[in-house]
Amino acid sequence: MKIVIHILALLILSEVISSAQTNNQNILSGKVYDSVTLAPLQNASVYLSGTTIGTAANIKGYFEIQNIPSGRYQLVISMIGYNTIVQGINFSDNLKINKDFSLEPKQIEMNTIQISEEETSEWKDNLEVFKKYFLGQTDLTDECKIENQNEIILTKDSNDVLHAKCMAPIVVINHALGYKIECVLTQFYCDMKKTDIKILYLPKFTELPPENESQLKQWNENRKDEYMRSFKRFLLKILRYKDTDNDYFVNYLSTYNYYRNKSNLLRSFDAPFWQSHIDYQEYTKSYVLHLPAFQYVVLNQYTRDQSSIYLPFGSVEIDESGIPIDPLAIIINGDFAKRGIANLLPKFYEDK
Repeated sequence: MKIVIHILALLILSEVISSAQTNNQNILSGKVYDSVTLAPLQNASVYLSGTTIGTAANIKGYFEIQNIPSGRYQLVISMIGYNTIVQGINFSDNLKINKDFSLEPKQIEMNTIQISEEETSEWKDNLEVFKKYFLGQTDLTDECKIENQNEIILTKDSNDVLHAKCMAPIVVINHALGYKIECVLTQFYCDMKKTDIKILYLPKFTELPPENESQLKQWNENRKDEYMRSFKRFLLKILRYKDTDNDYFVNYLSTYNYYRNKSNLLRSFDAPFWQSHIDYQEYTKSYVLHLPAFQYVVLNQYTRDQSSIYLPFGSVEIDESGIPIDPLAIIINGDFAKRGIANLLPKFYEDK
């Protein structure tokens, strides 16, 4: 059965915060407060989604984040009991942004059932489905623990579609890669009848302290292996117009079986192909990949992973770090689609 998955971890929203030029570093500062009482919100979380960059508001609600690398991000402001704010933000060199944020108190759902030790078998079954697609389906999945899984609300609608939500960030401890990941879950939609899964989350990474040098070495090896298998690495390869023959076989899906049987007669798309199908946008510091609406096979020559990609709109914009601006514009299948939170690396991780 073929599963089509849209992983929306880094969907950039349309609103972009205006910014003004200043001296030698990118800085974000401001205040977080309650929209009703105007009281400052101490410990409100302010972070750039998909990175280790973030902070918490102080007792007066103030925050400041320095030394932010240039690029496009999702800025996330969250606190338990309040609606999360997500805004697109664009940093170029030497910018300083100061902006205050008011969080609206979240309405308490009186009919929400809190799961305890008396969990029903149905909820447990739904939880396993949730974990399968949220954490992923790889060897690392079993090394991840959701610390607050009992807070996840799982329901099925009249069409037997599974939905998930959580009033607080979902906290994942990844013992294989050495990260604590706090995810604001915005959407989880799982329609097994139509094999359609959509996931939207906003992850914040914190490095775990290693117990010893051996554990740190293992984490680094695991991170390198995950990067070699990642969709991001594939995108960076083609964006930089590299010949992919030694790393990937890429061609039309219909040619794949022919390639496997007679590989010497069929070549992967090469650097000139990617140059003719990729445009660089200087103003936004991003790339636009144009491909006719066919399915393309991607065989990782290093790991032997097999995947396919499809651009339903014919093009997708990708930032300089290899992250699609709108992941709905690219559909992935196969091994790429099996990788979830258990395999996720921070935005700036790149093994040279």
